[in-house]
Amino acid sequence: MSEIIGLAKNLGHPHNMQRQKTHNPGMPPKAKANQLLNESIARRLRWTRHVLGMSQSAVAAALHVKRSTYTEYECATFRMTVPVAINLCTLANVSLDWIYRGNLEFVREPMRGKLERAMRADPNPEFWDDN
Repeated sequence: MSEIIGLAKNLGHPHNMQRQKTHNPGMPPKAKANQLLNESIARRLRWTRHVLGMSQSAVAAALHVKRSTYTEYECATFRMTVPVAINLCTLANVSLDWIYRGNLEFVREPMRGKLERAMRADPNPEFWDDN
């Protein structure tokens, strides 16, 4: 349990959030919705990586992308492409539904339980679910 609490502290640490854009009140509704979606996908990528116990460099290498590219996915600068997301699904035993929508229905145990614990331990519950 202490590892999950430590995970939550690391995920919510300002250093991990520094590149995420703040919401501009003048931002068009569609752009705002897109940015919120990117941020929730980025959060699930971080949860998944931390549950796997891998560094950004290790995940990037396994997905055949540059570390800087993977970092941009986790910082919500760019949305992960579907081909890269499919590779992550294979690596982490998760589903595209999990990555893009936050739906754990098709994620098998023990990964499902680990992700659920990581979600509950996260200090930012607004990212728990997009549904």
